[in-house]
Amino acid sequence: LRDRKIIRFCDYIEVSECDDVDRRADKPWTRLTPRDKQMIRKELNEYKSSEMEIHPDSARYTRFHPP
Repeated sequence: LRDRKIIRFCDYIEVSECDDVDRRADKPWTRLTPRDKQMIRKELNEYKSSEMEIHPDSARYTRFHPP
């Protein structure tokens, strides 16, 4: 690649300091109580059954969550 001049590397190397960043993800779903999960499932099922537009041919594939 160097011979065909497709890629070039610089001989100069630069090292910079950077701040430490906590990259761990916050997992809010691990703090949900069983009651919270039940309410979310209920709301989702209500949305799917009354508000969400679904093509008639696809309605049978709509997944409802158990209460």
